[in-house]
Amino acid sequence: MNDFIIGDNLELESFFKQNTNAIHEQNPTLRKTAITQIYQKVTDPNIAQSDSLSQQILLKYGKVLLKAFSDTNEKVREMSIKSMIELITNSEDNEPILSYVFSVLIERSNCQDLEGISHLPEVMRPPPSQLPTRLMKFIEESEEIRLLLIQFLYSIMCKNDSDNLHEYIDDIVDIHRAFLMDPFGEVQKEACKSLSKFCKVNHQMLLHFTEKMGRAILHPLVNKKSPVRIAALEALSAVLLCGVWKNNAFVFEILTGFKDPNSVPIKAFFEPMHHINYFATLIIDPKQQVRQAFIKEIGFWLRGLADRWDHHPRLVPYLLSGLFDIDPSIQEAALQIIEDVGKEWEIEKEKDIKNVRQLGIEPAWILDGKLSQLPLPPPFKERPKLGMRGFIKNQVRKMWPAIYKEIVDNNEENRLRASHLMTLGVLFSEDYMTQFLDNFIPNTIMAIKPGQTKIEKNVQLNLQKTYQLLGRFCDYTSYSFIIFSSMRGKYIRDEQYMRSATQALSWLCQGAIEATFEGIGTKMELLSNIVDLLCENSMIESISTINHLEIQDLLNTVKKSIEKMGTQDEVMAFNEKYQYQLNLLDNVINYIQNFNAILLNQQIQQTQKLQYSERVRLLKVDNLKNDFLFGDSGWKNVISELIHQLHHGSTQAYQLTDLLYDFILPNSLPEPCDFILKLTQLLLQSFEQQHSQLYIQIILKLSAIAGQWLNSLQQKQFTQKLLDNLLVTFKTISGYLGKKRDIGKAMSKDQLSLDYYTRTVIALCSCYQKFYRKQYNMIVVCVSEFCNLFLPYPSSKHLLDSKNQKFLLPNLQLFCFDAIDQNGGEQNQETRKHLFSILSYINQFIPVQETYLGDAHVIENYQKYLQQLLRLCIEEKDLQFQDLYKIMIKELCNKTRNNFLQELEIAKHNNQLSRVELLYVIINQ
Repeated sequence: MNDFIIGDNLELESFFKQNTNAIHEQNPTLRKTAITQIYQKVTDPNIAQSDSLSQQILLKYGKVLLKAFSDTNEKVREMSIKSMIELITNSEDNEPILSYVFSVLIERSNCQDLEGISHLPEVMRPPPSQLPTRLMKFIEESEEIRLLLIQFLYSIMCKNDSDNLHEYIDDIVDIHRAFLMDPFGEVQKEACKSLSKFCKVNHQMLLHFTEKMGRAILHPLVNKKSPVRIAALEALSAVLLCGVWKNNAFVFEILTGFKDPNSVPIKAFFEPMHHINYFATLIIDPKQQVRQAFIKEIGFWLRGLADRWDHHPRLVPYLLSGLFDIDPSIQEAALQIIEDVGKEWEIEKEKDIKNVRQLGIEPAWILDGKLSQLPLPPPFKERPKLGMRGFIKNQVRKMWPAIYKEIVDNNEENRLRASHLMTLGVLFSEDYMTQFLDNFIPNTIMAIKPGQTKIEKNVQLNLQKTYQLLGRFCDYTSYSFIIFSSMRGKYIRDEQYMRSATQALSWLCQGAIEATFEGIGTKMELLSNIVDLLCENSMIESISTINHLEIQDLLNTVKKSIEKMGTQDEVMAFNEKYQYQLNLLDNVINYIQNFNAILLNQQIQQTQKLQYSERVRLLKVDNLKNDFLFGDSGWKNVISELIHQLHHGSTQAYQLTDLLYDFILPNSLPEPCDFILKLTQLLLQSFEQQHSQLYIQIILKLSAIAGQWLNSLQQKQFTQKLLDNLLVTFKTISGYLGKKRDIGKAMSKDQLSLDYYTRTVIALCSCYQKFYRKQYNMIVVCVSEFCNLFLPYPSSKHLLDSKNQKFLLPNLQLFCFDAIDQNGGEQNQETRKHLFSILSYINQFIPVQETYLGDAHVIENYQKYLQQLLRLCIEEKDLQFQDLYKIMIKELCNKTRNNFLQELEIAKHNNQLSRVELLYVIINQ
């Protein structure tokens, strides 16, 4: 101390004495002036460049400056800290004053008891929280001053080695922890920088402080500013260099949010608790720089830590996540890290892979190197190298249980990331995945479902890639039994699950066929097994609106595989063996598409929706027999073939409708008839595009089948709902056909159409006699609209039901008179108008003759028919409808005048005055 004066430095000594004394003055202005002058003097180049001079100033006046750290004036505290930074940085040896420095820093950072539990006994202290902790109580309230304090600490870390600092390790760690938990981002950033320096210099002494420092870094890791998060990652690497084995394991458990299932804190019984996965937040950080820094640090941890092998299972999932980052540079960086780690793995496992290298042993799927360059998803441009595959596959097997859980998570983002990891895991594992298939397939099938959102569609795309890679790498015999059992519902009896299994099999098949060369070869057995599976009775019966699209996709995959990858001999052999089964499946699927998927949803599609896939050879009608049940594969086959051939204008459609006729009429179940009516509606929707004579005939024939079935019902067999549905359908058919202007003309020239038309109307008339009390009005409307189809009217002799030898017009006459007599005045206005319309329709067929006795095909007893009309006209109380009767009778009088004169004589003879009066009016009008 006595050697402070060097040369003639009395002036310098006087300066420091004067200003350091002024620091103790009560006047803040004097203190600020003094400390400012001291700072200016210590930053003077003459002093700053002299290590010995700075050393002597620090030793003699450092305590005064440290005391000024607690001054009430912020400016004084600021300049005193800056002065100490300059003196520490420029001095030769700081060791004599370090004890005073750290005592002041402890006091200013308030780090004596950061957890606030020092007063508790050891057994009562709660475990530290996994959540980030922030310092709440500050001695130094100014953020700028706290920033200078951590910069001051950093200058000490830079200037002193471990020999000088080993006495203060505990204090230094606590001071760093306090500043790391500071709410001010710049303070955290500088604290991370200082901690990194401290750990790198003193890592051998910090083994037992690793966990404490790791917890302190949690707060900077979740800071809102990206530079702070990057600095925290760099500090974390430095901290991990200090600890090995269990110390680093504790840190990684904290960072990944690991919870020991066998250890539950008492606090968890009273309030909710949650853990944060900090690595998960970093890998999806919105800032590209943070994600890139995280991937870089993972690369360092995988290669630079002494106990790195213990931490690989926790780090590899995040490294793989870098491969599907949105930024290409991060993808390339992650791929490069995997390649570098793979090279180290090859060196360490040199003895284990010696045979693989020297003998060139390759998996079976690669076909002696012919398929080594099959396309892979980005960022892969080629097949991963041996070391990369070996390193990742050994770690990824530990990921599968977590992936199975995440892939069906409620959170879409979690499912997306799990699907990415799953794809990469399969890609690196290749045929090593065979041993996991018994768990992999049943668990991941549940995640396959139609995607509605953009994220969900990406999930399904990743699942598709995964299963295609599985089909490529694994022998089909290893997964056939598992996926077939899933489709049969042996694992889970659920329609959605079996639907997903079907989609999975389609993707597996695509991948398997992709890995072929010059023909399908042994994998032809896979395609054959798929067709055999789909043709099982239970599988055909299970095809429904829920899974028919997936079944069709699987079927198309089989067909395309044969066409594109099969040799000519393989294609011919397969078609010869399975053409009938393929066409049968086509028909069943088309049946579902055209009826269950359309009619039940009341979304009738246009004709183009009825077009089927091209067939090599159509099924022949001769092979179709009516030994089937409603709803089974035989029924679906017949219906689908009917529409197919009708759409293409094949006359074999008549034979198919004959099969339906023979099946439906003897059947007591109402469902087939109801289905036929739906089929008729579907054909009506296609009528706009087809508009052919064949379509008209089939529509009328189907409606005739339904009408005859309805007429054959016994009273106890029908339900009100069934009758309502059937008659509404008849009304729809008649109303729809009635809108076609030329329909009557087209039908008039076709005896077959007239036959079906007659059969339908007669069935409706007969149906009235059974059910008039319940559906009288509806039946009248249906009959009336069917009668209005013909303009111009055909010859009445053509209106014959040739099968039952019944003419239409006599049945219509009986229907009208019975309906009027049974209901009388209870009829509503609309129904009576329809009845008059039917009678007018009948009258159009009566010929013009002076005397007409009647015909079997029109009216068997014309005179009796006139008497019925006259009676109804006289008994009619409504003047409006009475006038309508008179007009109708007058039209008949103009055609058959002698019949009316003869009727007048009979009325006079019988003294029927009201009838005589009416006839005089009609004849003489």
